[in-house]
Amino acid sequence: MQKRIMLAIILMMAGGGAAQAFDMEDLEIHGFASTGYLRSTQNNYLLLSKEGSFEFNEAGLNVASSLTDNFRVGMQLFSRDQGEVGNNEVSVDWAFLDYQQNEAFGIHVGRIKTPLELANETRDYDMLRASILLPQGTYNEYYREAAAAYQGAGLYGNVSLASAGRLRYDLYGGAIEVKTDGIMSKYIATVVME
Repeated sequence: MQKRIMLAIILMMAGGGAAQAFDMEDLEIHGFASTGYLRSTQNNYLLLSKEGSFEFNEAGLNVASSLTDNFRVGMQLFSRDQGEVGNNEVSVDWAFLDYQQNEAFGIHVGRIKTPLELANETRDYDMLRASILLPQGTYNEYYREAAAAYQGAGLYGNVSLASAGRLRYDLYGGAIEVKTDGIMSKYIATVVME
C-alpha cells in the first residue's frame, strides 16, 4: 500500500517542474519529490555512502483548505528513505487546525511545524531550497523527526509597534515524538553513545 501511495505522489509530480500546485477554489494540493545518490571517500555521511547509495530520497503530498475566512486546516504525508531509516514508510508529517482572529492573534493546534531556525517551517518547499542537504551544523538530518514538528498548540501574531516597526511572535508548547526505530534513536545509539 505504501509503495502505491509513493508511486501516486511521484506520478503526480512528474507532470512537470519541481513543484506543482492545484487550486480548486479553497482546496490546495501541493507535492514534492527529491532523490539523490551519495558517495563519500572519507566517511559514511548520513548512510553507508563509502560504497555509494541511491537510498536517499524523500517525497511529500500536502493538502490545505480555508474553511472560513478565519479557519484553515492542513495535512502533509511524508516519506523518505535514508539508508536503513525510513524505507519509504508514509507518515503524517504535520496536520493542523488554525484560527486567525486578526493579524495580531492566531492559534493553531495539532502536529505543527516547529518555528525553529530559518528554514524549518518552509524546508519542504522544493522551490525554496537550494539543495536537498541543508547545512548540517544547523539542520541535522538525524534530528528531523523530532525537530520538524511538535504535537500541541501555538499562539502567533504580528503586532504593530508604531514607528518602531513590527513584532512577530510565536509561542508554542507540546510534545515531540522520537521513534525508537527512527533515525534519531539510531544516531544516538550508534554515534553519540560510542
